[in-house]
Amino acid sequence: MHRLIPSRYSESGTVLEEVTEGEEMLRDAARLDAATNERIWGELEGLSGISPFELVYGIPNAQIVRGSFLHPGPFGARFNDATRGAWYAAEAVETSIAEVAYHKKRRLADIVAPNLPGEQPDQEASSYDDWQADFRAAFHWLEPAKDYAEYLTRRSRNQRGPQL
Repeated sequence: MHRLIPSRYSESGTVLEEVTEGEEMLRDAARLDAATNERIWGELEGLSGISPFELVYGIPNAQIVRGSFLHPGPFGARFNDATRGAWYAAEAVETSIAEVAYHKKRRLADIVAPNLPGEQPDQEASSYDDWQADFRAAFHWLEPAKDYAEYLTRRSRNQRGPQL
């Protein structure tokens, strides 16, 4: 399974390295970041809507899996609400690319850039890392989709029941 995440979250370092001078300043900035970092708080004490007991630990790259649940978008997404994220992965990397492109296009459409023609950016350069996961378990397949339409439709915030 392929999960694309922005390269800025890769293990190759921290963005704090770009704005600090020297190891001592980097350590201080990292401690300050940790004090206000929702992912770290979620891992240690849980967040509203998710307990640390629901998260995975002790496996390689567990922080990548945890991060997907601890960083929901402010309005939720297709498979989750704003209280918890979701692990989205696809069998084909092309599907993951299409999903990322769809959400980037929607986000760019919401940006107002007064100095650009049409006041909207027409492109954005981003890099992503392809994290691959191998799941070996019994899963429920919601196929054919028409048989599960009521579960695969996003509900409005005013309706009762889980939001998908």
